[in-house]
Amino acid sequence: MTDRSPTRLLVVDGEPAARERVRSFLEEHGYQVLEAENGRVGLEVWEREKPDLVLLELSLPEADGLDVLARMTQGAPETPVVVVSGTEAVADIVEAFRRGAWDCLLKPIEELSALPETLGKALERAGLRHRPRELPAPVHDDPLDSRLLESEERFSKAFQSHAALMAISTPAEGRFLEVNDAFLTTLGFDREDVIGKTSRELGLFADIGQRDRIIRIVREKGYARNVEVTVRTKRGELRHGAFSADIIRMHDEAYLFTVMNDVTEKRKLEEQLRQKHKMESIGRLAGSVAHDFNNLLFPILGYSEMLLHEIPADDRRHAKVVEIRKTAERARELTRQLLAFSRKQVLEIKTVNPCQVVSEFERILRRTIREDIELRTFLASCGNIKADISQVEQVLMNLVVNAQDAMPYGGKLLIETADVVLDEKYIENHPDSRPGPHVMLAISDTGIGMDRETLKFVFEPFFTTRTGKGTGLGLATVHGIVKQHGGSISVDSKPGQGTTVRINFPRVDAVVESAPAPGSRPRARFGSETVLVVEDDQAVRKLVCTILEQHGYHTLDAGDPEGCLHRIGQHEGSIHLLLTDVVLPQQNGRELYEQLRRFLPNLKVLYLSGYASEVISHHGVVEEDVDFISKPVSVEDLTGKVREILDR
Repeated sequence: MTDRSPTRLLVVDGEPAARERVRSFLEEHGYQVLEAENGRVGLEVWEREKPDLVLLELSLPEADGLDVLARMTQGAPETPVVVVSGTEAVADIVEAFRRGAWDCLLKPIEELSALPETLGKALERAGLRHRPRELPAPVHDDPLDSRLLESEERFSKAFQSHAALMAISTPAEGRFLEVNDAFLTTLGFDREDVIGKTSRELGLFADIGQRDRIIRIVREKGYARNVEVTVRTKRGELRHGAFSADIIRMHDEAYLFTVMNDVTEKRKLEEQLRQKHKMESIGRLAGSVAHDFNNLLFPILGYSEMLLHEIPADDRRHAKVVEIRKTAERARELTRQLLAFSRKQVLEIKTVNPCQVVSEFERILRRTIREDIELRTFLASCGNIKADISQVEQVLMNLVVNAQDAMPYGGKLLIETADVVLDEKYIENHPDSRPGPHVMLAISDTGIGMDRETLKFVFEPFFTTRTGKGTGLGLATVHGIVKQHGGSISVDSKPGQGTTVRINFPRVDAVVESAPAPGSRPRARFGSETVLVVEDDQAVRKLVCTILEQHGYHTLDAGDPEGCLHRIGQHEGSIHLLLTDVVLPQQNGRELYEQLRRFLPNLKVLYLSGYASEVISHHGVVEEDVDFISKPVSVEDLTGKVREILDR
């Protein structure tokens, strides 16, 4: 090769996008890139331009890549040709080296940064073209003929340095004659452990029949492509791979050339992604069900509350209404758990200290658990977090109750807090986590524990190991609350060795906010103002109007924005407050309010909804300037909130 600048590279590839990526990248590295879209054009450009080196895709339109390679290496053997091929085409790779390829890259070429080094080394070796280095003789008693690796230095380099697990073995027995470095590194073997041994002797395949099936496929088709296999490392760990094999002939001898791409991490990520999508889908369904269920519960709770005030306590009907209300309250709690799981509940976020929360809630926890459970706390001094205290208490209660149920004959329960910093290594093993400073909350028990299969389902709603007990929403609720707070959760457990649940909340520098004084919640108050109620659920709308009218307010009601405008047009007096559902037909409640403000500038608003909508909140945290109340709401809370807003 003559010394020219810049280096002229011919890229022969049938995919325009691939050519463009390579061209743009290598031009930044000082290459002058020539392009050809097929083998025929590639040969024409090669003969006319005489490039310094060639990057050749073996799978080409209008010409066989191996034939194009042979023409080039025969016509200009001093010009390096680096081939590009898929990992499954192992026979093509071997044949390419036989026909004079200088190096090989495997598709897809994700890391373009490797290109300059590979091409640069090919150019450097071009000056050593006539001084090939001989391979050392194999150490096995029945050595692989060194002539098998006819392009000694080039084939050996590509074989040994390749990221895929490569091996050459005898077809019948599967006795290994050569393996590459990736094979040894991934599976944990030393070379002397492998050479001369069979896969059966090494216990390589988790299923001993896998190799037999692959050989059967090779005998029928002449090759095997991307067969899913599970192999066992020297330490006994299982790795998943896509296995390809070809029978190659070198100097009248047949050998089995195999390539395995380790897809263990890929499968793990795919499973995590599937699990995430499944949980999100279930969460959306749970949130929708809870929203509709809240609309049904609101009238039951509201009317039963009013009846309890109207019916004397000594009236036998009073007790019946009490039971109706108790049942409805249990149903409301169920919907709250569903909303927590689906991350649709409304949070009252404040700066809190987890140690303080646990310490103050410990007395309630001790009253909750059985006497044969020993509860201990280790509350190391820790930083603050942004959280809804009631939801953190809900997390503690659910986890403690779960731990108690896992210890039917008594045991020990430990609650810990600590400041931790999640680093990149931790994130690799817990992809749902975020790096940085956190506060850890851990709950450990000495209970019966769970196996690996059970752990896969612990966060799914309605999954429970307690036959006939519980709703199966305990850990699902915890998971939803933690994720809505921007935290992460993990569970470690083994049968007979107990369970530890670790939660990491993001740590903040803010100061803990003081709690409101007892009894500061507004009581039900009367008024005489006019309230415009916009709610698409007729039963809910009627209940809200009834409550407000019983407390002296005048009401206008509508089921949608269009009806709302019609009622306003018919009303001659002032309208002081808009009480609207967030999600409405035609437009949302916030858009309706902004529209009405144009001609009712003094109008105030109270949003009412069954779950946290992004219209008025961000990840469940209601915006500071927004007044919001969740359905179902008590008579006292509703009238108190209305009075509070009107009195401002």
